[in-house]
Amino acid sequence: MLVVTHDPHTALMARRRIVLAGGAVTAVVERTAGEAALYEALGRAYREQRRYQTQLRKGAYLA
Repeated sequence: MLVVTHDPHTALMARRRIVLAGGAVTAVVERTAGEAALYEALGRAYREQRRYQTQLRKGAYLA
């Protein structure tokens, strides 16, 4: 499957990324252990953001 994205969380889901520049493949990059950890951290941040969005939509005060 090929997914095109500029979103870092989505990009870090894959074990490998294809880097494009000027319409050509310039690199195939393997996800590092550090990037896997960053993917998990971004996932936690996104879940927190969605929780805030849900609360705001229900009319809640956040602070």
